[in-house]
Amino acid sequence: MKITIKSKTLLVPLALALCATFVPTHSASADPPPNRGKAAVVTVLGDSLAAGNGAGDYYDDNNSSKSYRSRSNWGQNYVNSLREQGIAASYHNLASSGATAATIRAEQIPQVPKDSDLIVLSVGDDEGGIREIARDCFVRSVQDPDNCGSSVNKAAAYFKGGEFRKNTEILLRDLEAHLPDNHAHIVLMGHPNIILESPRFVTGRCHEPIAPSEIRCRNKHTYPSPSGAHDAISYLMREQTKLVDDWNAHNDGTHHTLHHVSSIPEDFTDHEPNPSLGYFSPKPRKSDRWINRFLETGGQFDESGLTESIFSGDKMEWFHPNKIGHKKMAEALAKVVPPSVFARETSASTITSTPFAWLDGPYNRPIGTPFTLDARGSYSKNGDITAYEWDLDGDGNFETSTTTPTHEHTWDSAYSGTVSLRVTDSTGATSTASTTIDISTDGDGVPDETDNCPTVRNYGQTDYDGGGMGDSCDDTNGIPTDPLPGVSDGWS
Repeated sequence: MKITIKSKTLLVPLALALCATFVPTHSASADPPPNRGKAAVVTVLGDSLAAGNGAGDYYDDNNSSKSYRSRSNWGQNYVNSLREQGIAASYHNLASSGATAATIRAEQIPQVPKDSDLIVLSVGDDEGGIREIARDCFVRSVQDPDNCGSSVNKAAAYFKGGEFRKNTEILLRDLEAHLPDNHAHIVLMGHPNIILESPRFVTGRCHEPIAPSEIRCRNKHTYPSPSGAHDAISYLMREQTKLVDDWNAHNDGTHHTLHHVSSIPEDFTDHEPNPSLGYFSPKPRKSDRWINRFLETGGQFDESGLTESIFSGDKMEWFHPNKIGHKKMAEALAKVVPPSVFARETSASTITSTPFAWLDGPYNRPIGTPFTLDARGSYSKNGDITAYEWDLDGDGNFETSTTTPTHEHTWDSAYSGTVSLRVTDSTGATSTASTTIDISTDGDGVPDETDNCPTVRNYGQTDYDGGGMGDSCDDTNGIPTDPLPGVSDGWS
């Protein structure tokens, strides 16, 4: 993500009116929100759980490539809730799909703004082997009881053997060394279970069928796949809890306060995908799940209150929280760290006498779809911001002006370039911020001329059969949905 400073100017991601995470802006005649006059810099670090895999609405910035950063992830939801309370919150999502403690240290921590007030971290999903468990235990076409058990054992050894804690502590020390003081609060985000708890459910492979045409088996190996997956998450959560408790118990005031969103597994209870293979067919019966299952992404509530998702052939999205799950994680984060813990008075900030301009971005959006540019992270310590001016075509002219920090606009043709904001406060001082925007046919950030599925949003550009047409628009994509020979599952 590019950050520019001009008369104290910054830019960062904000929410879109299309997204259910968006919240209304208070009008001038309404009662002021409770935290008006406060500001906060919120930074998210971590792996796929933090980036937003599975929530859709992806974008890349900071020279990232397929980071799966999402406008619908829990970090963005949480920041939106702060803004609704009147806090001028700026937001840096530095997390990236596939990140490990080592890559977070090397690539993300150097980008953390030194004035961050709240830093939320997710670590352990990718390097801890949770993705391998999802694949080997619950992806229908490759699941296998032997591989599932091996992946669970590998994850358990990583979490229980001390390596996870060691790596996380090194990461935290590097983060502290990067920050100029210890005013920021640091939070470890908990991890949901990826499958419904089913103690008697097993995945099995028949090594010796009684007869080729019979289901009955003389020699069958089974593994309790849901129980194993739950065990791995419980080990992760237990080590997180111990780390946080020990860290704070030995903090003599020279370290940052460490918090833990420990309620996540319990919050998600009974909202995980059912482990039965029958539920992973292309058209399963609906349920109230907050985790994407096999072959889906972006699940959100339909009118009946059940989860409605869209097809995805991208394994990077499976068995991650969907849009609902990310909202629930944001709610859990809000209970652990309310803004009173870290938000600061704007009058006490180190910003100069010019206002602070903040514009979310970058954005990827479809042609003809209205969405809202959001500058609610802007503020002035001298008084109120009285005007928001918008340059929507990158020509340097601010052709549109509003008195509120949001502006809805529709691009009726393709556009890839800059959008800029200029704010003016009650003293007449101004600041500007800019971001990039990519408007294409499907709005997935891939140029139409190279998009393997230009009319359907498919950020990952997956093409299972290699035929040149993306899985999302290929009715014969070849993605296998049958179990491996001899593999079955059910309740024992």
